[in-house]
Amino acid sequence: MDANPDSVDARQVLAGFYIAQGAPHDAEPLYKDVIRLQKNSAESRFSLANFYLRQGRIDDARKIDTEISKDSTSFMPARLQLASLALGEHKYDDADKILGQILKDSRSNPRR
Repeated sequence: MDANPDSVDARQVLAGFYIAQGAPHDAEPLYKDVIRLQKNSAESRFSLANFYLRQGRIDDARKIDTEISKDSTSFMPARLQLASLALGEHKYDDADKILGQILKDSRSNPRR
């Protein structure tokens, strides 16, 4: 990464490599670097949330997904993941509320 110290792609590939090698502790800082380099984008934060889910850190993932859902309401993957987490925990009322809001939003903006 010395040739291009700000390479997002290199960090993402390297993070995946570390995970595959059983070294997730080395991957996490790379995901956080990507967030910094991409100016806190919803996509980069969602990647970190997915990393946390794969590590069994559900509360950490939920926190990020919740923040994304508030900051970037048009970023559907985080909202859907929150609904999925609620369903997995048998929190059907929470899932229904999230999915109902998604449907309401999609009716008012069909592109979502």
